[in-house]
Amino acid sequence: MLRANLFCLLLSAFMLNSGKSYGQVDSVTCVSSSTIGASDSTDIGRLIIGKDTIGSVYSHLANSMAEASYVLSADTIQLYLDSTYHFQVATIMKYLHDGPTKLTAFIDYNNDMVYDAATEKIWTAYTTPFVSYIMDTMLTIPGTAIANTPLMMRFIVNNDTTYNAASDSACGTYVSGETMDFVVILNTVTTAIKNTNASTVVSVWPSPASNNVHIGIKNSGIINQLSVRVLALNGQEMSIQQASAVSGDFNTTIDVSRFAKGLYMVEVIADGKKQVSKLSVN
Repeated sequence: MLRANLFCLLLSAFMLNSGKSYGQVDSVTCVSSSTIGASDSTDIGRLIIGKDTIGSVYSHLANSMAEASYVLSADTIQLYLDSTYHFQVATIMKYLHDGPTKLTAFIDYNNDMVYDAATEKIWTAYTTPFVSYIMDTMLTIPGTAIANTPLMMRFIVNNDTTYNAASDSACGTYVSGETMDFVVILNTVTTAIKNTNASTVVSVWPSPASNNVHIGIKNSGIINQLSVRVLALNGQEMSIQQASAVSGDFNTTIDVSRFAKGLYMVEVIADGKKQVSKLSVN
């Protein structure tokens, strides 16, 4: 089983280059970066995980932003246990040529500072020259991962599409591509909302639903401001209801017959405290 060290001391230095902030590769003990430097040909342009977007894509070819070997992102991604998300990556090329790339992603689910290739390599895909420089998939977060704790996620785009340590165990250098590290927090979805005025538990039924879905909020106390939203996995708001001075239980029905089949999130915010439940539409 392949395993790779994730952290030691954070000794990172930073420099500014072409508008992007780069962390030196010695910020992690297990280095994972390309070695070609400023002559690099392939980089990460944009990552989308759920409603969070990291980076941006302008042009695919001849993009001057494709010159990083390693990026320590300042972004923190908020996800939920036992939930499925849209996951998309777009690659960019510095020069007017193209080639296949290998894309891999890792999350340290158990927070042991090690990427376990058997269980924590969450995705592998390959781009096709001049065809698919944007790759889409669905990412499911297991319910057994460590919750409510900052975890590390590593994404690698590598022009070496063969088996190699960097892409397959998140450890080691490679010639051309880019490694990005960032923080992800996996929130629980079943914990009741609690504040000084009320204890609130949310129920969503039926799921799967095809016509109407009922959202019940069992509430003891007073909720000053209540928001109920249904969101697609890409963050699109499908429905919203708001109420104030809610005393006792709150129930509402939402028509989902116009929704496309798939998974959605029901987000309830009671006086700033948020709870998210899954909803399946068939």
